[in-house]
Amino acid sequence: MRYAGLRSDYHEFLCEICGRHVLIYADPSAVAEGQQSFVVLKRGDLWVSHSGGIGGLVINGVEVSQDRQELSDEWKEWLMDILDDIELE
Repeated sequence: MRYAGLRSDYHEFLCEICGRHVLIYADPSAVAEGQQSFVVLKRGDLWVSHSGGIGGLVINGVEVSQDRQELSDEWKEWLMDILDDIELE
């Protein structure tokens, strides 16, 4: 991911391939109650491993694998609702 700079106390990262766009609070230990330390502005491709960094800060992607058990339809719907709620377009 490409570092796009500091915006209102958040580091901004963009993936120019899939469109993922996130903000990470510059000082997570100072996050006020109710304030988010990680904000997803655009999900992009959820199955892609992203990495990026600035100076001493490095953000590595996570490995996603499907477990042998399938999520129930109820859990899938709940997860999709959560993902839709955090995406700001």
